[in-house]
Amino acid sequence: MRALRIAEPGRIGIADVPAPVAGPGETLCRPLLIGLCGTDLELLDGQIAPDQVRYPLIPGHEWVGAGPDGLVVAEGLIGCTTCARCLAGEPNLCAAATETGFTRDGAAAELIAVPTRALHAVGPEIGVDNAVLLEPAAVVWRALDRAQPAPGSRILIIGDGTIGLLAARLSAAWSPAEVHVRGLRASQLALVRRSGASRFFREPTAGEYDLVIDAAGSRRATLEALAAARTGGTVLLLAYLGRGVEVPLPVDEIINRDLSVRGSFASTPAAWNAVLSGLSRGTLDLDWLITHRFALGEFDAALHALREPGGCRGKVILDLSL
Repeated sequence: MRALRIAEPGRIGIADVPAPVAGPGETLCRPLLIGLCGTDLELLDGQIAPDQVRYPLIPGHEWVGAGPDGLVVAEGLIGCTTCARCLAGEPNLCAAATETGFTRDGAAAELIAVPTRALHAVGPEIGVDNAVLLEPAAVVWRALDRAQPAPGSRILIIGDGTIGLLAARLSAAWSPAEVHVRGLRASQLALVRRSGASRFFREPTAGEYDLVIDAAGSRRATLEALAAARTGGTVLLLAYLGRGVEVPLPVDEIINRDLSVRGSFASTPAAWNAVLSGLSRGTLDLDWLITHRFALGEFDAALHALREPGGCRGKVILDLSL
């Protein structure tokens, strides 16, 4: 079958590979849309920790496809099902977990074999454009659910990319008083408005925010997030800085200002179900985030759009119907 494959860091192309065969407990699906994200660039550049990736690989951890009975999406982190973390509903923290598009072949291909227990049915009222955003939305939902901002909170999101925009959109479920976005690209203003944020600015702010979400992925943004939280506030870290990159932590300031600093890794089944429920009820929409759409064979242009954003850029999609 035809697939997009990263043979090794720095080498990517369309290849003819053997079609997968569904094993016990697996379902064969036909991918329709694949969402690309910064992590896919890190896979191509060899920036992922060696124990978290296996080359050669087919990327594609954000996807929607056709299963035997209709549209489906699938959780990417596949836990062992028997450890304490899996039994607690947190397969994302399973030490033996495998991950689609990292240690398992992803969806940038004509077919993908998926553990049936990881699949979620997608109703026709949701549609493929909303569904392809489910994976990153579930990641953000899980983070917000851990932070539990109180109704009436002031929330600042640092970063105007997909994760930051999703954080602005999804935070509405916690009834904040204000949601502000701090970004670098004036061209993102239209998407920020669609996210529901009430203010977009490009310069750092001292803030006094109840919750600050770092979705930017830089040393400067992380330190800015710590500075913008009010005394007793929470800083939520959602953006990777890259392997080997460190930030000097102002420990005395964190203690004196009684800050809570939290990380959040990936998503849980509960987060997937929550986002699916919102989409199904019509109280949530995500498809406005898609700004770029390419055929599988146009992967070079898609990766360029991801790496070098020009103008307004939200989610970059590979559309296998093109």
